[in-house]
Amino acid sequence: MRRLGHGGMGTVYLGRDPNLDRQVAVKVLREPLADDELLQRFLREARATANLRHENLVTIYEVDQHDHQPFIAMEYVDGTTLAEVIKRRQQLLLAQKCSFVEQICAGLHHAHRVGIVHRDIKPANVMVDAQG
Repeated sequence: MRRLGHGGMGTVYLGRDPNLDRQVAVKVLREPLADDELLQRFLREARATANLRHENLVTIYEVDQHDHQPFIAMEYVDGTTLAEVIKRRQQLLLAQKCSFVEQICAGLHHAHRVGIVHRDIKPANVMVDAQG
């Protein structure tokens, strides 16, 4: 697996689902959760998130653990992070910038309606694909 990035919560790798022959992003938590209560809470929250379906949210395919090491297998988005777009000082029309904000808000609104709060919204956690 190729590492795509890492952040506060864990590391994301590019993998392949052998059963469906598709690329997936696999997020592995930084530290194994030795505390069973924390592990169960993580798995519960991840499973709730897996039920979300929205065009502005990645689809979660699987949530599980291996030797108390939780992981999330999710849709792979072929693109770049909004952080990279900002860092490159890529020229964007005001309409494109507004579209990014609208799409982020639409995804968050969908999650909020079912009681899920993303606690780490930042440009590094927003993907921009070829369609914007």
